[in-house]
Amino acid sequence: MKEKYISRVDSEKSKMYGYLIRLYRGNEVLFQQWIADKKNGGKEKALQLAIKIRDEKIKQLNYNPADGKSNRKWKPVLSKRKATSNTGYLGVYESHDFRKLKDGSKSKCHYIAASYVEGKGQSKIKKFYYGNRRTREEALQEAIKFREAKEVSARIAAVEYNRKLTERLVEAENKVIAEIKKSNRRSRKSKKDGLV
Repeated sequence: MKEKYISRVDSEKSKMYGYLIRLYRGNEVLFQQWIADKKNGGKEKALQLAIKIRDEKIKQLNYNPADGKSNRKWKPVLSKRKATSNTGYLGVYESHDFRKLKDGSKSKCHYIAASYVEGKGQSKIKKFYYGNRRTREEALQEAIKFREAKEVSARIAAVEYNRKLTERLVEAENKVIAEIKKSNRRSRKSKKDGLV
């Protein structure tokens, strides 16, 4: 049975065997993920994982296809959970640490921190201290700008990754289609030759 938004890819030439999950908004790909048979315990287990991921993403993105047509509707899900940030900005929070002074005593240093993800999903934090050199409001604004810039660069990296993955998968699918057409031509020719 064919699963919605999940395509099977079997390409001998590209050595690609697995399932491609795709959710669209019109012609735009909203979500895409490749599930390889080899990395996920075989064909059946890969399909079960693909179904699970697809269902989670449909729920997470509140994905509503319009009567199964190509013009699909999409609405982001608004989180009911309140942000745990004490500044009111997601990923930006206020805290403090202690610095050791020359006389051996400790001094409390306040900062605004911006958390972000970089590289291969590594979580990082940049601290913006305030007090003598900058005010709390200046530190907060710098942290917010820094966090926004990191979010933009992460989105650009994700789009580029998805573009390259799409190119590879489309190439693999085209090879599979070409192989099927070639096989069909051969079988038609052999049937024709058999009738003569």
